Amino acid sequence: MDIEFQWTEEMSVNNPTIDAQHKQLLKQVNILLDVILNQKNISIIKETVVFLDKYITGHLKYEEEYLAENMYPDLSEHQEIHKNFIKKYEELKESLEISGPTIEMFSEVETFLGEWWVNHIGTEDKKYAEFIESNNINN
Repeated sequence: MDIEFQWTEEMSVNNPTIDAQHKQLLKQVNILLDVILNQKNISIIKETVVFLDKYITGHLKYEEEYLAENMYPDLSEHQEIHKNFIKKYEELKESLEISGPTIEMFSEVETFLGEWWVNHIGTEDKKYAEFIESNNINN
């Protein structure tokens, strides 16, 4: 059975760099989902950790700088959400280092990223996109 999340233009935050980074995250979510559903080799989770290390240092920093540049009034709340994401990620990463890749860990990481996709990118990021668009910033 193949289940895959698809990118749609409604997901766009109207910033090509951030959209490209979000698409990379969506691709990673789909890889994890495929492994779980099709019982593929779970050792790929190490690649997910490498991806997330880069995503956290690159994307979150870029996004926060973009929001500051555009005077987003809820920047501090957005940064707090990012800090919570990083904290949870670090806990998952530590657990992975201790127990090694397991299907349970794989499922937990996939759920973590899936929830991040829906709740953060689908909701929180849309808030700043709407703010920037309604204020004609960077247009």
